[in-house]
Amino acid sequence: MREAMFVSRTVFRNRLVQGFLVFYLAFSSVSLAQSLPEVIESLSAQDANLLEAQRGLSAAQEELRKQQADPDAPPLAVTRAQENLALAQARLAAARAGAAATVIANYTAVLEAQAALELAQKRLEQANLRLEAARLRRQAGAISQADLAAAEAAQGRAASEVARARNTLALAQARLPGVEVRSLPEAPTLPPGLGWEGSAARLQAQNTLREAQRAVALARGPDTPPLELAARERSLESARTALADLERTLRQAFDAAQNRYTAAQQAYGLAQRDLTQAQQALAAARTRLQAGAISRLDFLQSEINQLEAQSAYTSALGELWKARQGVVVASLGGGN
Repeated sequence: MREAMFVSRTVFRNRLVQGFLVFYLAFSSVSLAQSLPEVIESLSAQDANLLEAQRGLSAAQEELRKQQADPDAPPLAVTRAQENLALAQARLAAARAGAAATVIANYTAVLEAQAALELAQKRLEQANLRLEAARLRRQAGAISQADLAAAEAAQGRAASEVARARNTLALAQARLPGVEVRSLPEAPTLPPGLGWEGSAARLQAQNTLREAQRAVALARGPDTPPLELAARERSLESARTALADLERTLRQAFDAAQNRYTAAQQAYGLAQRDLTQAQQALAAARTRLQAGAISRLDFLQSEINQLEAQSAYTSALGELWKARQGVVVASLGGGN
């Protein structure tokens, strides 16, 4: 009797532990899934360029505090420290935008690879059914050996495509270790007032121009040789030219980013429409299949059409996210 009670308690305890493990694993799987905004926040913080920009900002802040606390510091030293702080802040904003762009690209790549794998698997299912049908027809003498070989080759190509899609997905997931992606949310609208004028690269070029202007002003005294003044004036002219060239480049890059974003919006709208139509067609095909009006292969083609539309929709939404972030990056620029 005691042995039976002991065994009963042991079985109950083991089942309880197993149940807890199942619950824990299920909960862990759900908790690992992260939305794109969550992944941007968590992974961007680990970006090397962002960390470097944060260190640069801390150093610039410390230098400004040092200059402001020194009663003997010349006003120009304080001004330079303020300019360097503004540049460090702009670089940090640019680094943060660049880090987010990298995360977005990696996240959308996983989703696109998942959609491609699902589509490839469904096409393999279709190829398998067609091969099955071809073998039956060959046995019945309805098709030639060449027809059967063509069906076998098509099935082999479909299987190879599944293998390639799996490899592509594995490579994409390797760029986001430990992250389980979710479907993409709607891309937010662009922040108002974006423009190339506030980029870090432009601010750096403006600082260089100001330094050149100061160098010329300092060289106008009687203690500077005329040749030195002439050299500084040439440097000033070079700084002006460099700033003008950079502004033209920044303007073109920003315009290109905006054009890409506009095109992505249009493509996304079309992908939404196509997906809705494919979903409606699939629902109609399911009804016809249940009524016995179409074959399994016919219904499978409707499923493939829907998955193709879903894959195109995923790619279009991913491109919209990337294009949107591209405008943000173009507005903030770089600068070293």
